[in-house]
Amino acid sequence: MPERDLDGLRVLVFCDYYSPQSTGGAERAAREVNVRLARRGAQVRVVSATGLAPYRDADIEVTALHAYDMSPYLKAQLAVSPAYLRRALAIARRFRPRVIYAHSLHFQGSIVAAQVARKLGLPLVTVAQVADLTHLRGATRAIGEAHERTAGRWIMSRSRAVIAVSDAVREHCVRRGAAPAKVVVVHNGVSHRRFPATDEPAGDALRILFVGRLIANKGPQVLLAAARILHERKVAFTLTFVGDGPLRRTIEQGSTGLPVLCIGASDHVSTWMQLSHVVVRPSYTEGLALTVLEAMASRRCVVASDIAANREIISHGETGLLHACGDAVALAGELETLSRLPIYRGALAERGHELSQRFTWDESANRHALVLRAVSDHAMAGPGGTALVTRTSP
Repeated sequence: MPERDLDGLRVLVFCDYYSPQSTGGAERAAREVNVRLARRGAQVRVVSATGLAPYRDADIEVTALHAYDMSPYLKAQLAVSPAYLRRALAIARRFRPRVIYAHSLHFQGSIVAAQVARKLGLPLVTVAQVADLTHLRGATRAIGEAHERTAGRWIMSRSRAVIAVSDAVREHCVRRGAAPAKVVVVHNGVSHRRFPATDEPAGDALRILFVGRLIANKGPQVLLAAARILHERKVAFTLTFVGDGPLRRTIEQGSTGLPVLCIGASDHVSTWMQLSHVVVRPSYTEGLALTVLEAMASRRCVVASDIAANREIISHGETGLLHACGDAVALAGELETLSRLPIYRGALAERGHELSQRFTWDESANRHALVLRAVSDHAMAGPGGTALVTRTSP
């Protein structure tokens, strides 16, 4: 049994899409940390805007608020609940938390969390999961940047501490106006028990896997375009999309005539990893992708977009391969290389697996707990001040 060293710590968590049916990384990361906080004696209550059945874990009460999923319109993950602030204030007054804990700077829940913290005079810790938006396109980028410069900046100014999941996210938060002393890096983790290392499956056709929400900023459309190029080049492959989202119908319709399977959300991601040769993450923006860490833990070769957050864990030609962001031709070229060179593919997978050993959810949760405890004990300065925060991850 873990030591119950967090007795007396009452944490009110805000995280939208908090459901096992969601394939987003922020809510999965929040759940991994919440469970470990509760095991160590913290009283954890979660409020979430979601139209899905929420996570149900021992000693964690979850209030799921009716929400409208705006993803099909914004091309990015966003749920909106009209009653959010009123319900959250009522819950906070009953629960009497010592700290407010908001996940993902871009969710409505984080705005509400900051409002609740201000109205009730409570300290706020915000987790930022997204780095640079410069590779995004069109309205998605415009809306994201407008949010960060207004609501995002205000949320960070109200926060006693901002937890960034990677150095790239920390740098982005500081550029957006967060006081550098407030922003601490705590990496996401991975469960090596849930994602055990296994040998590649037999077969000559390259088995390609995508895991994640099917929205434009995660790049499934780039991978589908690369698959068509591979097909034209007569490369033997199969491609499986595991996840759901507004682009699912587009992916299904666009894959006609290709060896592509779109299965939706799945509780068996580890099994799909084991059945694959290569895991692809062609996203336009990231924080620290759980799918990449899970693929590495599973000893699968990773191909990902060449953006700052991915470069923190993928060294091109050493722990995986990077392709120019948004470039389907470049992605197809990397995949064709891996289809012809299984030994090289295995070497990349092995070195990626070794790197993944540095990332665990127990360590990540411990570092989150250190920040939450410090904030709740008033060891940090108030909003706008200088917080006593240092880097907490290796």
